[in-house]
Amino acid sequence: MKAPGLRERKKGELRRELHRTALELFRKQGFEATPIDAIAAAAGVSRRTVFRYFTSKEAMVFEGYAERLERFRALAQRLPSDASALGAVRRACLAIAREYQVDRVAVLAQHRLVQSSPALVAHELELDRGWLGSIEQVLTRELPPFEARILAGATFGAIRAALATWFEAKGRVDLVKIGGQAFDVLDAGEAPRRRKR
Repeated sequence: MKAPGLRERKKGELRRELHRTALELFRKQGFEATPIDAIAAAAGVSRRTVFRYFTSKEAMVFEGYAERLERFRALAQRLPSDASALGAVRRACLAIAREYQVDRVAVLAQHRLVQSSPALVAHELELDRGWLGSIEQVLTRELPPFEARILAGATFGAIRAALATWFEAKGRVDLVKIGGQAFDVLDAGEAPRRRKR
């Protein structure tokens, strides 16, 4: 893989600087109270430049979301012949949980920011559809569409419960262990149903 050139590195640096500046202003002034113009001024660039890197203020808060979801999809597609689709989802989710723990400080800060803004809470719910749809897609390899949809909803609920527990503990508990316990609960209900088919 070719190393990025000088131009790409400079663009990456500016993107990171815009992201850092925006988060700092959002924390100090509040998300809704911080206009794009204020972010541009603080970063020393034009409003147009900000929109060249981010489509919206929300995109600045959820930086890296698309890449993380893409990693989940790639991990979940690698299904060993002896593993279930739910097992593939589990393995991919726990890999993402490890990433959360590595990025604990940033993830917790993002969560606090999201919880402080009704607009960001609503945006996060919209983004959650991507996760739900991706989980459902993996499960349809093994289950009829309606059953896959139901199990995807239950799985995403379990993920949300594990994350809520982790956030409440301010990241001081093992998210991978909690996530594993959440999937154990799902497995307990799913295994008997699979054997009956």
